Amino acid sequence: MPPWRPRAPLPQESGISHDTFKETAMTPLAMHTLRPGALDAALLLVARRQHGAVALVDADRLCRSFTLDEALDIWMPSWREDSPPAGMGRMSQRLHALTYCIFVGIWDDRVGFVLEHPERLNPKCVTFAITHKDHGHPRAHLAVQVPAPDSARVMVSFPRIDDILLANPRSGTFEEARRSTENLVYRMVERVNLIAPAALLLHS
Repeated sequence: MPPWRPRAPLPQESGISHDTFKETAMTPLAMHTLRPGALDAALLLVARRQHGAVALVDADRLCRSFTLDEALDIWMPSWREDSPPAGMGRMSQRLHALTYCIFVGIWDDRVGFVLEHPERLNPKCVTFAITHKDHGHPRAHLAVQVPAPDSARVMVSFPRIDDILLANPRSGTFEEARRSTENLVYRMVERVNLIAPAALLLHS
């Protein structure tokens, strides 16, 4: 798979001049990037739990599929211990834990930090959030907030979770689950990169 590169952010209807937006949004200050090899190392932890595989190419051939719960049990073993926050159900608990693992870090020295963070946004600036609109179903979001008093929180919808990551773990192959996890993480980072410039600009 070719190395993933974040997509450039799109201008927002913010009332900020194009030049100001371009100076802030199109620089590395507003971009999260995957640390080389970190996501592969995280997925290899899942494979080793199953089969002791030492490379993803072996895992794709020898291991069964896995669910998001299985990955989280390895990446953040305590994620099931606490009750879901107010207004959140079991799925929200999963997404909250996944957001922490990707944007803050995985609880294993062989992985650690998954991302390189922008200079002005520390790892805990990205969180999981739930909103309720007009008494409808809750909606899941990724939120970015600059670590400063009275800073505004900017949100974007959480990417869809592929069925294979929620299904019976024997319903597919390891490669299918791996690629689905990779694509999910890529989409999470990409969406955060779309709104991070707005969070920075609103605080500037």
